[in-house]
Amino acid sequence: MHLLALAPGETVALETHPVLTLSQIVRRIQQIPPMPDVVLKVLELSENPETSVKQLVEVIRLDQGITFKVLRLCNSAHYGLPRKVSSLEKALVFLGNNTLVNFILTSYAVDVCQAATLGYGLEAGELWRHGVASALAAEIIAERVEKSEPGLLFTGALLHDVGKLILNEFVVAEAERIHAHVEKERCSFLDAEKAVLGFTHAEVGAQVAAHWNLPPVLVNCILHHHDPERTREDHDEVATVHLANTLALMNGYGIGSEGQTYHFEPASLTRLGLSVEILLSMAPALHQRFNLAADLIRLNAFA
Repeated sequence: MHLLALAPGETVALETHPVLTLSQIVRRIQQIPPMPDVVLKVLELSENPETSVKQLVEVIRLDQGITFKVLRLCNSAHYGLPRKVSSLEKALVFLGNNTLVNFILTSYAVDVCQAATLGYGLEAGELWRHGVASALAAEIIAERVEKSEPGLLFTGALLHDVGKLILNEFVVAEAERIHAHVEKERCSFLDAEKAVLGFTHAEVGAQVAAHWNLPPVLVNCILHHHDPERTREDHDEVATVHLANTLALMNGYGIGSEGQTYHFEPASLTRLGLSVEILLSMAPALHQRFNLAADLIRLNAFA
């Protein structure tokens, strides 16, 4: 048994397995480039309601790529503004902080999550599509229950499956054993992942988030997005990401192999004062927001 550090004072127990060692996992995680400093700073500033447009401009203008994307977004046909937006200041005033941060994070996730993860039954772009749908679902749920910051939950749900990028090739190599375990034990894909590999994508994803220096609450949301009742803190946030993942799968966004054996925890509904009927009623809003995101990020390029 080894302990893999996630954040100060927090660890996850990971069992070793002949197929996959802890050192292999750590090496793979270290190969993923850290989240850019500009993105991290924008995320940090967005969590403070006192943050001004000027402060955001001072950070974003240091990254030419992000500046270009933000200006292109404002000047897209979707918004149809009568005059071209030529300054970052005007773009940020028009978009608002939440739209800005969500757009930057979603654009960044395209670069990280667009590859096929065939071990999980997901074609190219599908992991990203599922992440975006989950992020939008988390935003909708957060707005409904008014308990947590929608922007923070958008990020946690967007990246909740990032561990699949690390484990994918190992899942491909052990696909026969994993599926056999699912059939024999009548368990979830996640349980089979743990039994065969010794690691789950949630555990590995939490370590990726720590590698990116994301806030502990986001690490926790990723770690427990399948088992929200096991979290020791951030209960509402973790429950929201779990339900967002559930809603995205229920509506056909990135089902893959895992979604076919997905285990939903009803206790998360109770914790947030929701019901299955209320969760299902959020589907139209999810489809509407997802279609908008598809237009803005040109999702069809990855279809």
